[in-house]
Parts: sequence; structure tokens; C-alpha cells
Amino acid sequence: LLAGGNFATCRTVAARMAAVFWPPMPTSPLAMPRTEPPCNIAWPASGLLFSTMSPQNMVMVTGPPGSMVTATCPSTPIAPHRSPSATLRSPSSSSSGIHMPQKVLISVNSAPAILNVSPLPSCRATASEDANIVMVGSRTFERMHKLGQGSFATVWEVREKNTDSSETVQEAPIWALKYSSPVSEQMLEACLLEAEILQQLALMLPDEVVTANRVPQYVAHTLRTISGARASASPRCKRGQVLVAMSKLDGKPLDQWLYGVDENRLKTITMSELFDGPLPGGQLATKNFSGACSTAAALLSQMAPVFTALNGIAYHRDVSAHNFLIRKEAGVEEFSLLDFGLAVRASTWEAQCRSKSICGDPRYFTPTAWTLMALGLKATQAMPDSALTFSQYEKRIDHFSFGVLVLEVLFVLWRGPNREDAMNGHETAALVTAQRAWRDFWTEALGLYQKFHGEGLSATRRALVQGNVLSQYKDKLTALCSALRAAHDTVQSSLPAMVFKIAADLIDPQGVMCWQDIQKLLDDGKAPNEHANVRANDLATAQHGLASLPAVQDGARNWTSALESAASWLTTKLTHCVLDLALAGTEKPKRKTGLQRRKAALC
Repeated sequence: LLAGGNFATCRTVAARMAAVFWPPMPTSPLAMPRTEPPCNIAWPASGLLFSTMSPQNMVMVTGPPGSMVTATCPSTPIAPHRSPSATLRSPSSSSSGIHMPQKVLISVNSAPAILNVSPLPSCRATASEDANIVMVGSRTFERMHKLGQGSFATVWEVREKNTDSSETVQEAPIWALKYSSPVSEQMLEACLLEAEILQQLALMLPDEVVTANRVPQYVAHTLRTISGARASASPRCKRGQVLVAMSKLDGKPLDQWLYGVDENRLKTITMSELFDGPLPGGQLATKNFSGACSTAAALLSQMAPVFTALNGIAYHRDVSAHNFLIRKEAGVEEFSLLDFGLAVRASTWEAQCRSKSICGDPRYFTPTAWTLMALGLKATQAMPDSALTFSQYEKRIDHFSFGVLVLEVLFVLWRGPNREDAMNGHETAALVTAQRAWRDFWTEALGLYQKFHGEGLSATRRALVQGNVLSQYKDKLTALCSALRAAHDTVQSSLPAMVFKIAADLIDPQGVMCWQDIQKLLDDGKAPNEHANVRANDLATAQHGLASLPAVQDGARNWTSALESAASWLTTKLTHCVLDLALAGTEKPKRKTGLQRRKAALC
């Protein structure tokens, strides 16, 4: 279990060991008296085992079939044999996804391996292998070509090499193999957690979600240690690799599908080009309002079950357009979620979120993430609205990022209100306001993203505080929530109204919808917990970006919501004042007149 396997894997390993030490077939060439522990047994379907029946003297090594193995044992062994179908596994590797062999016992009377005997305290084994042949657990893969590469990981397309001689190369299954190179204990834990998440999702997701390939299906994983890194855990992390084999999903990265450019191009693109094009090869302004909302609703409905299952396991923390794939099947857009490499355990995140590093795609950062980056933990906790914003960062970090992504898909695909003929004046005005609010917010978010990648962390921090960007970011997020709720109240079509309602709740620091609510809302059109949602009172409020006035429900004034909104408005304004003064005095001020000094003192 400590090596990264689950209970079923450990049970399988125990069953295999029992089959080796006490073979079930008395006539087998491996059969021995039960009172005499065997040594150096060839295990054809899963590896070569060298053992004197004690844990410290047992080892399994990995290599391509037919590898020559050199073993060193503390006692005089029986000469091992080389089996053409044997697979080997490194003694320093941890793996799961092990499968019981199809043939447990077959003849091993082939050419013997090279054997050296010396009185060392434990067994060691090495195997030579092709650079493109990779062992993950008890399974052999051949690298074909690279699918993608990030800062600490590379993903390859691989073909599994089966020992079944009747299987042709074309029939061999194709998988994706992710190489992660952790440089710290925390990164090592995160890499192993990714394999654990995929295993648990396979058990918890409904069958129809698994069949639809919403997430990669787990195959196997291993921790591969490079020779020489054995002194301590830290050097091993820096020089080892975590290999996770999973199903290869079809599709195109969502950001490339939307814009027709890759992520690097988005780091320098102008906002006018992003909003108005031309972006050849992308999907910018290709759908009417109904079509754009249908795609956004498909994204919501397909991913809600995934996040429902993930919610009790981990937080993804990197929900972004480049971690989604989109493909079309029978004219229907299908989405898949990738890359759990930055995920954290849900059970420990609330206690660790104040100490763990901020990570993910800056375009989808919560306001608290930006505040922590700009001012640090103590200053962020001293903010008047820290309890509200930290709650979103602790419990709804994936909600926020996913809500922003849904809005991005909707407004990129939509060709705009000027080309909609079937809308009345009120609907058009509400949608124009919502589109304008989205563009204002997305301009701030993408601007921070480009500054972070182009000028670095220090320049981004200065812009957040000295340039008043953080205050503007929060203001525009507030205005966007208000505009979306106003559009929900105005739009007559049920599906677009539900998309606006859900998206507003996902990005709102006061949002209350859980993933199950989203699925139910899209399925039956009923709004859960209607009384818990703060509603915007009219279109004029949204146009001016004031989302904090009293809400109206069924023609009656909800004074509880009015009080909460007034308090939220007050704390927001106080926060903005603190942000404006956060770095006061960092530059030498100009000499003020007497009137200016009196006004400053009064302020």
C-alpha cells in the first residue's frame, strides 16, 4: 500500500507469491517440498524471482522479454533460467495495476542466466533494455511518439507489447504514458496522487461516464529510480521518475479548438484580436446564442459527474482550457478532463491551502490566489472580506475555474447580439451587458496572465497593488456575476437561462451550488435552494457593475438578502481601500500643499 498500490493490487501480489512458493501443480518443474524454501525461481508470466523466503532477500526486476539477469544471493542458489516470456521489475520501483498471468506455470528449461554468487546481505538484479521499451509494473510498453510536454512531465503515445504471440502489432493496445520528474518530496507525492486519483475515479464514476472517456482510465504506474540515487529520499526524488500509464483519449485541446492558436500564442495576443479576430482555424464567433449555450451546457452536464466523484477525493487545481479535450461524435461535442498532476487531497486541502504554493493557470485564478500572490498570507487574512474569499479558495477553487471556463466557451463561440434576430429588446440589452461584463473581466484576467508570463512575478505583484489591478479585478468579477444573474432573469429560453445561473453561482464567492445541484438543474430544469441564491434586482444595476443592492424575489423585497448585500458591499469597499494603501510609501511622494495635507489627514 505504501508503494502506491490499492488493496486489490496487494491481494494479487500475495496470490502470486503463494503460487510461486507453493505451486498448485505437483508435476510442475517448479514444484518443491513445502518445508524447503525455494531459491531463484523463474516466474514466466510476471518476472524472475530470487528468494530465500525472507523479505530482505526477495527482489523482482524489470526488463524486456529474454533479458539476461545477473543475480547476487546470500546463499548458494539453484541456477536461474531465462524464460523468453519473462518480464522483470526494478527492486526500487513501486507499481500497481498488476495483472494475474494467463499461464502461471510454463516450462522454464531454457538457457540459464549468468550467475554470480557473493555473500551480500540482499539480492540485486540488473537488466539491459531498449531505450524505447518501458516497463510499468509487470507490463511492457514501446514508445511511439511524444504527445505533449510540460514543465515537469512528458506524455508519450505507447504500444503495449504482449507476450501473446498470436497478437499482431496492429492489434496491440495503444496507451498514453506520462513521465513525471519530481524535484521534491511534495512533487513526488503529487505525482503518485495522480495515479491514485485515476484509480479511485475508475471505481466511483458511473459506467456511462467511464465508457464516454470523460477522464483517462488507469492502466498501471511505477516509481522508477535511477541507479545511484539510493542514499535518501530527496536525491531519489530529484533523479527518479513517476510513470503513469493510462488510456489515450482522442480530441483536440479546448483552447486550440476555440482560438486556433496554442497556449504560447495566447501569452502575447492582443485583446482586440482575441475578441474580434481574425483567428483562422478557431471557433471564434461561429455559433448563434442558442448553439453557444448548448455547447456550454454540454460541458457542464458532461463534467458535473466527474467533479462530483472527484469532490470527495481531491481538488484538481488546474481546471483550464488546455487541460480539456474536445471531439465530435455523431455531431455531438464530447469533452474530457486531463492532467491531475497538480491535484491535492480533499481531506487535507483546507488545512494546507494557506501553506501550499499557488499553482495552476493564472487565467483561472480565484481572487484569493491573486491576493495571496500580491500581499502574502498575513495581509490577505487581515482583509475585511478574507473569510468570504478564503472560503471560495478552500472549498470551491475548482468551481470558480470551471465557471470561468464555461463562460469562456460560451462567449468565444457566440457571434454576438447584433446577429440575433429572434430576441426582444430586453433580452438583447441583457445579453449585451453580460457580454461587456465578460470582456471587461477576461481582459483583466488575461492581462495578468500575460504579465505573469512576460514580465515575471515581481512585476505582476506591483501591478496588482500599485496599479490597483487587484481592486479592478474584484470589481469586474462582481459586475460579471450581477450581469449574468440579470441575463438569467431576462432571457426567456430555459437552457441559456440555466447556463447563466449556474455560471454566476460557480464564480461567485458566495456561491452555494454543489456539483450534484448542477447536474440536477440541467436534467430537470428546477433550481435547487433558490432561497440561498442572491439575485440581481434589475438590468441597470448590472450595467453599472453594482451587484450588491437588495434582491427581489416574487415581487417582495428580501430584507435578509438586502442586509447581506449591503454588508458585502461595505467589506468590498474597505478591502479596496486597504489594497490602495498596501504599498503606500514605497515611492517618495511629492511635497503637498497645506490644503492637500489637510484633505489627506481628513481621509
